[in-house]
Amino acid sequence: MKRILVILGMFTLLISCSTEKNNLQPFTINGNIEGAPDGMVYMQVYAPGYKAIVIDSAKIKDGVFEFTGKINKPKYYYLRINDKQRAVNFFVEPGSLTVEGSWDDLKNIKVTGSKTQDEFDAFYTELENRRKEMREQGVEEEELYEKRAEMIRKYVAEHPASVISAHLTYWNLVHEVDLAELKTIVSELDESLNSTFYLQQLKERIKTLEQTAVGQPALDFTMENTEGEPVSLSSFEGDYLFVDFWASWCMPCRRENPNVVKMYRKYHSEGFDILGVSFDSNRDNWLKAIEEDSLTWTHVSDLQGWQNAAGRLYDIRSIPSSLLIDPEGIIIAKNLRGEDLRNKLADIFEK
Repeated sequence: MKRILVILGMFTLLISCSTEKNNLQPFTINGNIEGAPDGMVYMQVYAPGYKAIVIDSAKIKDGVFEFTGKINKPKYYYLRINDKQRAVNFFVEPGSLTVEGSWDDLKNIKVTGSKTQDEFDAFYTELENRRKEMREQGVEEEELYEKRAEMIRKYVAEHPASVISAHLTYWNLVHEVDLAELKTIVSELDESLNSTFYLQQLKERIKTLEQTAVGQPALDFTMENTEGEPVSLSSFEGDYLFVDFWASWCMPCRRENPNVVKMYRKYHSEGFDILGVSFDSNRDNWLKAIEEDSLTWTHVSDLQGWQNAAGRLYDIRSIPSSLLIDPEGIIIAKNLRGEDLRNKLADIFEK
């Protein structure tokens, strides 16, 4: 099933946690966005959990603005104008960069002066053109998604020293590969990338995945249910527990819900339970979806969206995601959906 992911087409920004202070070189960003309202431009990056952090700001008047700073490696920045969600995203590197275009057509903003961005654009264009060709040939979406991942893998393998490869691994491949393959990919990236945010976070993700792998004890957490009462994962020990990470706005989650409902009704009396963990931020929408989809099991949420504490504990980067935990509290499967979930439960309860 296709999942809601933060994928290549969703431009995102990164914080550099590098301790390297040497080799910092100046950069200048000169912007001219025709038709943009006067006000402020905010330079943002995304921290783990997809939280946007403003790291600089500049005035914009008559569409013109400027940023200056120093940098040692290319980094991906997100420029937000005033309080609008419209954004311009690109790799910044030492030198003079220009950002030109129209407020009414931000998708086609032209960025010059960044060789890294040029390479990223070229790869992304190739990726999209190939997907368009396959779609015209009648290739199904699921296969298109797999082919896209294959192209990203190939690029990373052929460009181990490129910051773009680290970027693609962190924001894309991390969703597509298992722990063993992720460790291999990271180990094959060039040592020059070790100080970047990407590699630092990838190594942290590997640690989390090792701690939450099949065969490991489930990490406990406590969160409030729909009545505002605290519920701990550990309180379900003694049953097979399906921990379902979802949200009311996640259409793949909602499409899967009838299957999960069917499994709950079939096996609940035999020792199968479900704990729904919502990535919602709007309480009313969360409760409405529970009622509409007849989700009669226990639900919890801290209403922090992608910052959900349980999601961060398990490093959930896409939904729907799930864990299947045995009566002793050991993780025995991950991300079961559709027929895979039905087959696994049948193996457990219909022996």
